[in-house]
Amino acid sequence: MTLLQHVFYRADGESCHTRLARLRRSVYADSSQQARRLAEHLEFCKATVPMYRDISLCGDDPFESLRGVAVFDKQRLSALSPQTLSVEAQPGCRMDSTSGTSGQTFRFMISRPELCIRKEHELLANEMLGLAPSERYLQIWGGHESASPTQRIKNAAYGLLTGRTLRTVRGPDRNSLAGCVSEVGKHAGGVLLTYPSILYGLCEIDDLAETLKTYRAIILTGEAVDYDLFAQFGLRANLRNRYGSREFGVIALADAGAMHYFGGRYVLETHPTHGLLVTDLAKKAMPMLRYPIGDFVDASDSRPNSSDDIERLTHLGSVEGRTFDVLEGRSGRRYAGTFWTLVLRKRIHVEKFRLRLGANFQLRVDYVGDMPVEDVTEQLHDALEGDFDLVVSQVDQMPELLNAKQKIVSWDT
Repeated sequence: MTLLQHVFYRADGESCHTRLARLRRSVYADSSQQARRLAEHLEFCKATVPMYRDISLCGDDPFESLRGVAVFDKQRLSALSPQTLSVEAQPGCRMDSTSGTSGQTFRFMISRPELCIRKEHELLANEMLGLAPSERYLQIWGGHESASPTQRIKNAAYGLLTGRTLRTVRGPDRNSLAGCVSEVGKHAGGVLLTYPSILYGLCEIDDLAETLKTYRAIILTGEAVDYDLFAQFGLRANLRNRYGSREFGVIALADAGAMHYFGGRYVLETHPTHGLLVTDLAKKAMPMLRYPIGDFVDASDSRPNSSDDIERLTHLGSVEGRTFDVLEGRSGRRYAGTFWTLVLRKRIHVEKFRLRLGANFQLRVDYVGDMPVEDVTEQLHDALEGDFDLVVSQVDQMPELLNAKQKIVSWDT
């Protein structure tokens, strides 16, 4: 994206904010509207995407037609597979990627209009969760957001135009978060947008939880949230959840208990083996029907949300996944899930990893990648400062877990 596109997210001659105004009026979809949009999307996929040309359209029931499509195989398929791309994909599409399940990179194609759609849903979700348009807010993000000088310039320009103060950190540990303490104080009483693991790290810094309790809203994004985990810090009442993924953007949101999702854009299914399956009706460049996102859903969870606007969205239930594991070392220091992702994938450059915690602070690390075991061990030892006894092993492959987002599992020694 150019700087201009990044700031204004223009598509088809319209700014994202013009499109957002229209979205506010059309985001609430009943079952008949969703069925119509799904039928249109299936016909588009059948006509333009090689791998979907054999879709059997079952009369007037598009949901039955969708259930007849195989679950998207992201071990075998990606944007590198020509059969996944629409023949009508517009010029200007670009490759994007996500860590996927268990840290394995998944590549997908996205178009400029789809980027705009993703952004306008994100902005609408922010509004519904308590972030007023043009309000100044604090965002604390992972270090990938400042990976290059060009990206930092884009971030600064976007911040000036939107009122966002962006701070990037290497991980959710105390040392990485130390530079954010003053900003958290400056934005007291306002809105914070961050990851659950980063918020947990902030809460463990002396007296910072008291400041965080003054925030009107804390929007936790990207993952399902265990609200009870933050009850000990007195934060449960002001927590919000903007659930989504890089492949699709914002899927669902909640300000307490069960989630509700954008039914006008997504068709969500719960599968006993594959978990939550996502079909994005806005994806045209690379449609991914019945894409397994790696999380599981308790659809029976009907605990109410306190926001009438959110309740008007389609009910989803309670999302279980992307486990937020916290390991405590010998020193009492705690290590949350994002710490391992940033250290192992971003700093040490392993492809996939799995951690197994045993007795007496013994930590086994299995990984896939070219880095020698000795180098991985040395860098991890420096990062962990002796909090664990490491057993590091390089493996050729790593099978998925049932809950594909879970990276830390028990290990009996």
